[in-house]
Amino acid sequence: SGHTNFRDATATIAGFKVKAVLHNVPLFGTVTCVYGGNVTADAFNKDNTHRPDPTAELQAKLNAVSIAKQTGSDGICPSTATVTADYKILGETVAGSGTYNQTLYVTS
Repeated sequence: SGHTNFRDATATIAGFKVKAVLHNVPLFGTVTCVYGGNVTADAFNKDNTHRPDPTAELQAKLNAVSIAKQTGSDGICPSTATVTADYKILGETVAGSGTYNQTLYVTS
């Protein structure tokens, strides 16, 4: 593939959220940090040899993406966090069902 990072497309993940809960923090006890927002990931089709995981699904890869601290975080949490992660992207066979079991493929 001739695309940046060998991706087939980019995928925007709206409302992305990650939460970290740290226990036994000296002077603070339990600390909760929540981060989120809209993030853009590299997307890889199931037949792209550069995909993060050799599964037969469309995948998204976040590579050192900075996300902002959200409401619900304790004051000592850093203002941003860096996320590196891989995700499978599936669709619904029955729209609105909430069951994500449909293999997807990006075409140009």
